Amino acid sequence: MLGMVGGVFLSYGLNAFTYAIQNVSVCAYMVGAFFVWYAIKPLARKVPPVFIAGVAGGIALKFLGGGAKAPIEWSVATPVFILPHFSFYSIFTLVIPLFLMVIGVQNIQAVGVLLARDYIPPINTIYTTPSIVTFFNAFMGAHTAVTAGPSTAIVSSEAAGKKEYRFIAAFFEGCWWVLIGLLGKVGVGLRKQVPAEFILTLAGLALFDVFIDTIHAAFSDKLKKGAMVAFLIAASNVSLFKIGAAFWAIVAGVIVSLALEWRDFGNTIIKNEQEPQTQHAK
Repeated sequence: MLGMVGGVFLSYGLNAFTYAIQNVSVCAYMVGAFFVWYAIKPLARKVPPVFIAGVAGGIALKFLGGGAKAPIEWSVATPVFILPHFSFYSIFTLVIPLFLMVIGVQNIQAVGVLLARDYIPPINTIYTTPSIVTFFNAFMGAHTAVTAGPSTAIVSSEAAGKKEYRFIAAFFEGCWWVLIGLLGKVGVGLRKQVPAEFILTLAGLALFDVFIDTIHAAFSDKLKKGAMVAFLIAASNVSLFKIGAAFWAIVAGVIVSLALEWRDFGNTIIKNEQEPQTQHAK
């Protein structure tokens, strides 16, 4: 699972440094500001380096150019209720691939990131809550609800503060998404003000620490071969039967571990079954 998460996040990191080389006028300043601020530990603990990178990129866009003038429509979104039309064709061509994407890609990324940071995530809740919300989303023409991996990685990182207070970051992220939903047209207009490279570089820098933790957790214990296969397939970003690489990375990783690391695989299952009993005894 963590190998897959690392493979998915790899593209974010590659984008940050690729655009830093290709777009020196903006992205290079962002990457430079990120690491300079990152090196000043007392300041980095109070103000996240990724925020400084965003500010540096904004200043570079202002004085060096690269932004675009796009109209901003200041309006609040209103809900539109749609009566779903059921069809077996849609169930097989849309519902099943989306179900597998949520189960095997997005939600499992969130679980993997939390495990890599030594959290004990409520896995049942992580899967049940989005499924309930998705049901109601259907009546407004909205997409599937997920526990997003990248945003979970950010709000559970050191940039969100002390571990016991990181739930505050998750709460305000939820508030931010509600605001974005209500001001969707404003958000689209603001997004068009900056180049795509700006957003992708910022995303890569935001996941810098997360990528380190994920890779370390994926390859520091047993089942390394399965983790490596999952990492490589997820990084390839190929799709099969309209299902993304992240799902197939999990499938292939488990198969390889079963074939090549079956002793470790069995010991891991036994260990995971014994840990709840040990914790209960304590």
